[in-house]
Parts: sequence; structure tokens; C-alpha cells
Amino acid sequence: MTSLPHPVPSRTAHAIAALYGHADDTLVAWQRACAQAAEALRPQPDEDRLRKALTLAQNGHVTLEDDGYASVESRGKHYQVQADGSCECPDAQHRGATCKHALAVQIHYKVHLNKVHLNLAVFLGTKVPFRPTGRTYIYAE
Repeated sequence: MTSLPHPVPSRTAHAIAALYGHADDTLVAWQRACAQAAEALRPQPDEDRLRKALTLAQNGHVTLEDDGYASVESRGKHYQVQADGSCECPDAQHRGATCKHALAVQIHYKVHLNKVHLNLAVFLGTKVPFRPTGRTYIYAE
């Protein structure tokens, strides 16, 4: 039996869930994976900032771009987070701490790394530790 991780839910899936309160399996799996990735962040960021970042990641406001940066939509504005984690938002510029946009990108990126890791294991038919929980999934045909 082969088990594949769910794909990233579309903006339409997020909109339907927001409008009608209906979340499909893909959206639920994405939101759970984001929550696991947020829990695995070290050092653990400020609780309020992490909650806001998790909301951005779970609701599809993060887009990883091909040229190494990420775009985060927050309150109608788009912020660019560079590959080094720097963000152009006022919070990051003035506080000097990691902002919610950079944290949302870290969460999104961790989920994607886990997804790639699992897909490779399925392709190779091997055991793979699933991070961040440490559970081992065995894929057999």
C-alpha cells in the first residue's frame, strides 16, 4: 500500500473553506502539516507572532518564488522575504526580531521539505523518518 502526502491546497480551496466552513482532506492535511512544522521551529518564537505566522501559512498566504524569495500576503499587502529570512516589513526593520512573515515562510518551507522527502521515499520504496514528529512510514507496493 502506498501513501502519498496531500498537495498544497489551492487558493480556491481556502476560499471555499472560509466562505462555507467546509474544508476538504487536502486543506485539513495542509493545516495539520503547518501546525507540526510550527511546533518544530527552534528556537521557539514569541507565541503571538508564531500564531499569526501559522495562520498566514495555513491559509495559503505564502508563495515560494523560483528566484529564491517568498511572497507573503498580509492584510492586503505583499511582503518579500529573502532567502536569508530578511523581510521588508516595518516590524522586522524596527524590532530586529523575526517577523510573522519570515516565520510563515519557514513553516511553509518546512512542510514542502517534508513533502519532497516523503515523495522521494515513495519513489524509492524505502522507510523514511517523517520530521518533525519522528514517526517512520513504510511504503510497500
